Amino acid sequence: MLNYILWPAGAGLLISASLVAATRDWARRRMVMDRPNARSLHVRPTPRGGGIGIVVPTCLALGAMAAMAPYAQVPAAWIAGVGFLIAAVGMIDDVRGLSAVTRLVVQSTAAVLIVVGIGVWRTFAWPGLWRVDLGWMAVPCSILLVAGLTNIYNFMDGIDGIAGTQGAVAGLGWIVAGNALQDPLLVVAGAVVAASCLGFLVFNWPPASIFMGDVGSGFLGFVMAALTLSVAVRSPAIATAGILFVWPFVFDTGFTLLRRLRRRENLLHAHRSHLYQRLVLTGLSHRSVTMLYGALAIAGVVVGSAVAREAEPASSAGALLIATLSGALWLSAVWREHTMGASDITTQ
Repeated sequence: MLNYILWPAGAGLLISASLVAATRDWARRRMVMDRPNARSLHVRPTPRGGGIGIVVPTCLALGAMAAMAPYAQVPAAWIAGVGFLIAAVGMIDDVRGLSAVTRLVVQSTAAVLIVVGIGVWRTFAWPGLWRVDLGWMAVPCSILLVAGLTNIYNFMDGIDGIAGTQGAVAGLGWIVAGNALQDPLLVVAGAVVAASCLGFLVFNWPPASIFMGDVGSGFLGFVMAALTLSVAVRSPAIATAGILFVWPFVFDTGFTLLRRLRRRENLLHAHRSHLYQRLVLTGLSHRSVTMLYGALAIAGVVVGSAVAREAEPASSAGALLIATLSGALWLSAVWREHTMGASDITTQ
């Protein structure tokens, strides 16, 4: 499996870094800038669209797998093709702007297409804890997973380095999952995603000189969901591991959505009430919060690896660890707001 890691990773890193540098210069000339707004945590206009450095090498690697490995032709072609559609619409949004309705229609269509193309997640399993047959809910839940994770990644791309770091760590998780399943497609996808995210982070690590933009964030969320669906039929446990690889983003978004619903807030309005945003607003630097979420993601890969191997004692303990870390993340934001007299900081 080593060749499936080294070549995609090396090519992904070089292509990504080159494309991001070129995109940054292009965005500055064309004034394709992310300007501070009610949701932002940056203070100056910054070029966006750097996610193209993740999209291109990932699609090239998937395309190569579709051409050279007959067993991988269907999932690789579908993920590359539909992922490119998501990225193209994201790039248009970065450059010209699109309505939320237009983006949602495209994302929903993409979710339906990928479910039709590679299948659904029929059984949710956590070794040692539960195994649930989704029955008739399998199709709608699979569509919701793809559309939801596409949006979740976009919501969480709000501070320097956080989305790229999560992508790099999750890519490593997919390398581990691919080795567990002896699936070169997963190994190649994980290697190129991890490496291209590192190439992007050269320019996005705090202080960032370019942002990922919708072209990259939506694409990464889609790829994470599509890889999860691609293994769900063969190994429900590895599909669960796929969610664990990005659990900090899933938990933060889910918790924030429920909190806003409880407070009867307008979900369509821009806000800064994600846990990572609340931590920054209490004085932590982008670098500190990004490193915190990176560490949480690494914990998710460790637990996901145990789940993928169906190591029951370890996977059961991992569930407790993830629950504990989730509570600690929430309490850390609440504690910092309280100690700084910032109980209403998320309404600013």
